[in-house]
Amino acid sequence: MSTQIRQRRIASEIQRVLMQELAKVSMDNKELFSVNISYVKMSKDLNHAKIYVSGNSKSVDALNEEKGRYKTVVAKSMHMKYVPNIVFIKDSLTEEAYKVDKLLKKIKQEDAIVDYNTTEKKIAEILKQGEKILIVSHINPDGDNIGSTLGLVNSLRQIGKKAIVANKTGIPDNFMFLYGADKVISTDNLKPEFDIIVFADCGSIERADLKDNILDSAVTTINIDHHKTSTNYADCNLIDPDAPSTSFVIYKMFKHHDFPINKDIAEALYAALLTDTGSFRYSSTSPAAFDMASELISCEVDPWHVASSIYENKKPSQLKLLGKLLSKIEYYFDNRLALITITQDDFDTTETTAADSEGIANYARAISGVEIGALIRIEGNDTYKVSLRSKNLDVTPIATAFDGGGHKNASGFSLTGPLNKAKINLLSEIRKLLS
Repeated sequence: MSTQIRQRRIASEIQRVLMQELAKVSMDNKELFSVNISYVKMSKDLNHAKIYVSGNSKSVDALNEEKGRYKTVVAKSMHMKYVPNIVFIKDSLTEEAYKVDKLLKKIKQEDAIVDYNTTEKKIAEILKQGEKILIVSHINPDGDNIGSTLGLVNSLRQIGKKAIVANKTGIPDNFMFLYGADKVISTDNLKPEFDIIVFADCGSIERADLKDNILDSAVTTINIDHHKTSTNYADCNLIDPDAPSTSFVIYKMFKHHDFPINKDIAEALYAALLTDTGSFRYSSTSPAAFDMASELISCEVDPWHVASSIYENKKPSQLKLLGKLLSKIEYYFDNRLALITITQDDFDTTETTAADSEGIANYARAISGVEIGALIRIEGNDTYKVSLRSKNLDVTPIATAFDGGGHKNASGFSLTGPLNKAKINLLSEIRKLLS
């Protein structure tokens, strides 16, 4: 065996042994908790070993004070007759690499901000120059989707644009109080006559369920979103995964580029922000979210009116559906998963529809000890909509495995096939995450 090969093998083994020992020692010595061995350099005669470590000078001095003990540990573990002398050296290269990495990240973030601002400005100019503008929400729209599209369409109408909102499945009753909600039309009734199509809070173009002739008629398509799983499917894509809601992205554009914001517009954007932050409970609730809420309230938005209209306007049939579903929750994986299944019979016997099941997945997550709440809802023949809600786990990998998307704590997707098969496929993916 060549000397160089022997040097590398002994150095590698010494590094492994000392890393194991440091892991034990650091439990009682906080000074050594963040210390890591970068590499070990052996002398040609194998009598000396330089141990390069990350950490401050104090931690390196502490290691050198105990180097005799570490030499003994190496000897016992490696069964060496002649043990090299050990010295610990502060690895300045690691520090420099960290500084360079930090600088590169900062540059990348600054470039991203520049790109974002450029895109935001471009979209604002396109919207101001356009004439006929279609704003599309995804099927089964939630509060952010509804509020974002209504806020955008009402602002565009204020500057003289012929703008409309279209949705495949309609607006739930508890959002009909928002100005313009009664003017939303079905995507089935659209004609190919738009200069611009804006997709708001729509993670994929398929979720809008637009006909090809409508898409082909537009000169420009725009995607405004805050889902980290959103794809760049449009001509212009304004996506901010750190934003608490899509309405936040739209509101920033309004402020930066002088779009009108009156009480009706502010109310729609506030409703969107309120619902997508879980009434300011979710981890996405940032100081900027509260700033936005405060500014919208200053536009004469009444927080109680918005909240009570959305959350305290339940029909008796909705509560009947909720009671039925809560009575048949299934638990899996030591009660870490709570699963609610909605069949067509559940809707029929309670005289409800899919729109009445909005938010029910949150009840499954709210149970003590449950880490993931899941809801499987019938949509058609052997077609199911799945909603996932989590307390801390990131459920987007499960959603993306089924070509869905969303947020860390709230994602969704569709499944096809018999219900039992759909359930088995879902449980299989959740098992992987929980394990």
